[in-house]
Formats: sequence, C-alpha cells, structure tokens
Amino acid sequence: MAGCYWFLEENQTDEIRQAVALFEKRCGGDPWIIWHWVKFKGDIEALSAYAKSQLEHLISECKRKYGTYPQVQIEQTKWCKTIKEKIKEATVAFGCIAIALLLILACIVGIITIVGWVKTIIEWIK
Repeated sequence: MAGCYWFLEENQTDEIRQAVALFEKRCGGDPWIIWHWVKFKGDIEALSAYAKSQLEHLISECKRKYGTYPQVQIEQTKWCKTIKEKIKEATVAFGCIAIALLLILACIVGIITIVGWVKTIIEWIK
C-alpha cells in the first residue's frame, strides 16, 4: 500500500510508478476507494499542479461513477492551546487519577474487611 503515499508525488521513479499502479489495482481502480486511502484533507489549491490534477481527476471520476464525490475537509491544527483548554485537560487528568486512586483504596478496604470477617468466622467456629 506504499503507492497511496506516493499517489500525489510528481517525480516518480519506476519503483514508485509500480507501487502506485499496484495500489490502484488493489483498490480495484475505484476512485472513491483510492480517495479514501489517499486521505487528503488539505487545501487542493495549495498543491503542486500534478497533485492537484490527480485529485481533480479522482473527483471527476467519482462524479461520473457515483454522481457525487468525497468532500475535502480541511484540518486546521491548533498549535497553541488556550488557558481554558489547558485547565480543562489538567482537570480531566486529575479527575481520572483521583477516581482510579479511590477505586484502588476501596478495593484495599474491601479486602481488609473480608479478611477480618474470615478471621471472625474462624474464631467463632473454634
């Protein structure tokens, strides 16, 4: 499936062309499946002319075959987190750790209680 990583690469060697051809063959030549595996989620306009033409070809083939095409969803990465987001993440982490510690403590108390009951029952039997 290395061909899916090289599908939009313009400067292709013979090895890369073979990998892309094998990738397309494994996808059954279906443009929708190829689009799914390429997983492009950026701005088509920012691509090289070759990559842009490849994606536009996939879109036109999807339109021809299915009457529609996969929508491009641009992912925008937030590099900076706000103070609220940091506090929220820290609170969630602290809450999870606190709950885990309380569960461990409850288990320990339960085991000690059961051991005490067993000792009482053994003494009662004697």
